[in-house]
Amino acid sequence: MVLAIRGNRVVLVRQHRYPQGFAWEVVKGGIERGETSLAAAKRELREETGYTARRWQRIARIMVAPGYFNQASAVYVAMNLRVGTPSPEANGEILRVAVVTAARVRQMIARGAVYDSTTLAGLLLARRFFPL
Repeated sequence: MVLAIRGNRVVLVRQHRYPQGFAWEVVKGGIERGETSLAAAKRELREETGYTARRWQRIARIMVAPGYFNQASAVYVAMNLRVGTPSPEANGEILRVAVVTAARVRQMIARGAVYDSTTLAGLLLARRFFPL
């Protein structure tokens, strides 16, 4: 999971999540065989948004559903972003990229546009970098 911070804004991606519908989320994805979590975070940020970052900091590791699954997420903050060209997967995974203020994120959460539990947890964990 990547909380990409650009100034006083955070990068979100809009995706379709069957069967829930459209959702705004932070950048995230899987780790490929032999890849470190940091390398995966860098790859996912570049693929989904086109951004690269000069500064990375791992801030947490969260368990998605302890007691049910052993799936964990490494949580990174990416800063000093550089704009590039996204290269999302051919399945149409990313529909839109937005760079939004904390006030806008709060509005999006209140109206249910941001509802993914790992995104919400990541935003709370990153409050030192992005005061939500």
